[in-house]
Amino acid sequence: MGLILQALDEPQRAIEFHTEALHVAREAAEQAPSRFDLRFDTALLHLNLGAALVADSGQTKRARREYEESLRVARELARKDPDRAEVRAHVCNTLMRMPPVENLEKALEIAEDLSRAGRVDPASAHVIAAIREKLSEQASQPA
Repeated sequence: MGLILQALDEPQRAIEFHTEALHVAREAAEQAPSRFDLRFDTALLHLNLGAALVADSGQTKRARREYEESLRVARELARKDPDRAEVRAHVCNTLMRMPPVENLEKALEIAEDLSRAGRVDPASAHVIAAIREKLSEQASQPA
């Protein structure tokens, strides 16, 4: 629902939805800490909330905190189960949204590893090109 609200250019309503959904997801994850899906949902919701915050007048500081929390949860899940491609893809996606350039370089490394391992679905294959394009754009900007 939050993603739909964002697509409809209603970022404030998307923020409200993601915030409430995150509250519910955190409670569920706390009640069942061994459930991967509930923990992963919190990482996804932090990412989505961060994106909604950026869309809403560029609330970048708050968005960065959400992205960082998304990364923290996803990296914890990846340490527990390093073979979960969706977690590594999520880390990659989150890093793509965060400056500085080192995050983009790490995102590219993860995406290329997933691609070499055949763990990237065709619909997501464009991610590597998008990261390379962002890196190229940043390299061409004056310091």
